[in-house]
Amino acid sequence: MRLITWNCFRGDALTRAGDVADLGPDVVVLQECARPVAALDPDALAWFGDNPRHGAAVVARAPYRLRPAPRCADAGGSVFPVRVERPHAR
Repeated sequence: MRLITWNCFRGDALTRAGDVADLGPDVVVLQECARPVAALDPDALAWFGDNPRHGAAVVARAPYRLRPAPRCADAGGSVFPVRVERPHAR
């Protein structure tokens, strides 16, 4: 799995994820991005934040899927746990 993280300092999450697509990531974690304007499969996108113009996003490409993970009360409000899963081949 190839993981990329970027503090992109503004811009739509999906646009910013597209900006790094040439690097071939399976999962992109973006900090300080806007909530995506376009709808995306919830298995492929998790977005967190109170301000729609300034939050954090996790974007995954197939076959990877995103699932919610339990939050730790001691971690604070800036920690957003997400489970990345890859379905088993049948």
